[in-house]
Amino acid sequence: MHNNPPITTETSTGPQNSRSSASSYSATGREGANERTPMLGIRPMTVEIDSTTVREDYYEEPLWHRLSSPLHPVFRKVHDHCHYEWIAALLSVITLLLLFVFVFYYNTPPVPVNCVTPFGQLLGENSGVMVFSNCRRDYQNMEEHYLFIKSLRVYSGVKWKSVEYARRFWLIAKHPGVAFEYVNSPVDIWTYVETAKDVNGKDLNLRKYPNSLTGKSISNISKDMKKQWLASKPQVGDLLIYDHSKKLPEGHVAVIVNVVPVSNINNGNDIFVKYYNVYLAEQNWDNRPWVEEEDLVTSSDNNEPRALYYSRMVLLKEDMTTHRMTIEDAGGMVLGWVRV
Repeated sequence: MHNNPPITTETSTGPQNSRSSASSYSATGREGANERTPMLGIRPMTVEIDSTTVREDYYEEPLWHRLSSPLHPVFRKVHDHCHYEWIAALLSVITLLLLFVFVFYYNTPPVPVNCVTPFGQLLGENSGVMVFSNCRRDYQNMEEHYLFIKSLRVYSGVKWKSVEYARRFWLIAKHPGVAFEYVNSPVDIWTYVETAKDVNGKDLNLRKYPNSLTGKSISNISKDMKKQWLASKPQVGDLLIYDHSKKLPEGHVAVIVNVVPVSNINNGNDIFVKYYNVYLAEQNWDNRPWVEEEDLVTSSDNNEPRALYYSRMVLLKEDMTTHRMTIEDAGGMVLGWVRV
């Protein structure tokens, strides 16, 4: 019976030791059936989870799952884009809200209250030009009014101010129609406006005749000055301009629609004076209908107050020595009249 030789374990390292171990294994390998050497395995490769594993799982999914997946490149780009665009969308909504408030709140005139007559009510008419109520004199409305003259859209002014009627009267009643430039108040017609333009584009000069506020005679007046004052007598179509006052904060403008002689009066101071009734058509003076109220003159068919062609009447005095013209009105200070 043979005894197996003892196995010698080498602990030294290096090439020589490796060769000794190999010789020992070859010498004893056939006889040591229970001696085993571990097998050398293949070294695994490093796999990135975010690339290969996810990609393999992704391509194993059905097509419609891949198209609807949040990991799809299209969805990722949309998500990144929307992440920044929501700020722009919010700013757009805020801008629209501010625009809505401005248009429908700040740009909307206040509701007319305490009106003499309802805003926009027809009060009268002269030469085919209608007059409308402004509710009351101090009511502020910002709505603009336009006319169509020879297929042209022409601005007449703010409803229903005195300036709007004066511009509309010249545009409709004069042939061809004439428009002076836009002004902020009636007094600006007297102070700043020097020219006007007809609907054909022709420039026209304005003539301004100051109102004489004194009835005293002036000596040494030249004949040319007398002729100038004589020519300054108010005519139909002239604009009568009122100055600023407590009653008329913005001033006022009216249209002269008739001038009728009244009488010749000697005032006892050897100054001969001639009087005229000057009839006015206007808007936003007292905002009352143009009807005969004092004498209650009524028509025979409908038993209603007779409509007049004018709003009111003022008195014109002409000094026959100097031909100076004076209009006195307790309702306001008259600066003069403007002619085109």
